[in-house]
Amino acid sequence: MIGGAVALLSLRAPFLTHAVTLIVGVAVVWFAFRSSDKKDAANGVVHDLSTRPEIMTLRSAMRHRGFRASIASNFANGWVGNGVRFTLVPLFVATVIGGSPFVSGLVLVVGAVVQIVVVKPAGKLVDSWGRRPMLAFGSAAILLGICALAAFPTLPVLIATMVLWGVGGTCAMVASAATVGDVLEGKGGSPVAVYQVTFDVGTMLGPLVAGAVAAQVSYSLAFTASIPVAALALLLALRPWRTTAISTPETKVVVNEESAVPAPTIRNHSMGKEDRCHNRSHSGGSPTTSYRTGPAPSPAPAEQTGPTALSLSTSCAGSNERESTS
Repeated sequence: MIGGAVALLSLRAPFLTHAVTLIVGVAVVWFAFRSSDKKDAANGVVHDLSTRPEIMTLRSAMRHRGFRASIASNFANGWVGNGVRFTLVPLFVATVIGGSPFVSGLVLVVGAVVQIVVVKPAGKLVDSWGRRPMLAFGSAAILLGICALAAFPTLPVLIATMVLWGVGGTCAMVASAATVGDVLEGKGGSPVAVYQVTFDVGTMLGPLVAGAVAAQVSYSLAFTASIPVAALALLLALRPWRTTAISTPETKVVVNEESAVPAPTIRNHSMGKEDRCHNRSHSGGSPTTSYRTGPAPSPAPAEQTGPTALSLSTSCAGSNERESTS
């Protein structure tokens, strides 16, 4: 909005304004980090720069549907939500609608304000509703906006499209980043770089393709050329994928050669009581005892015979299978 206002004075003014704000940003970051380093040194905090996190190869990450959906969404978000929006829309406003640069700034600021308002609720919904539903919702909003603008290239539809792109782009960005984090399990490496650079590639290719179509044919067809990119991102987001499950206190089983932590109880269906299940760890250690979190149950009889003992043995075998599956 500020750039659109100063553009009324000179076309160079927005670039100079941008340069000044970048210098201010650099100064803030520089002095803020210097202050943080001094506080760490005063508190005796030492940063070990020699350690590096475990990495995941790009080939391993690409096998996961969630990662493929995330990079497709990031590419579409860069193509439509960043490239086409910030390069083609101002030209569209000036050429087709006949608006001034200030009008272009107002149109773009609508999407920016929507993004600011939506980003925090989107983060909560990504955690509560799930990654895939929010990624599909965001991709669908981007696709709906580009289809509407291609069919009805008017100012009211353009404003509505900015709202859709603001909501959809924010939801898709948050959900895709969270999905990448789930897939990589905190590991860095090439997959993170590929995920990030797909946004930049989309930002570069979107204006080139859409701009060429707009120059040769029309802006309506230029927006239509972006529909396949947004549609592909939506299709990949709709395909289900599976991420690492988070164990709860009642289902997590951790057994090593020396000790065992509380694990699920084995219910004796014949007697209707909870018994201890004595089994040997998978690593070949000494026998261990696992039971539900809480006070330990009373000791079980040393020997059990008859149907009860047979039922208990069968339950223990089923427990081992469930542990292996988990």
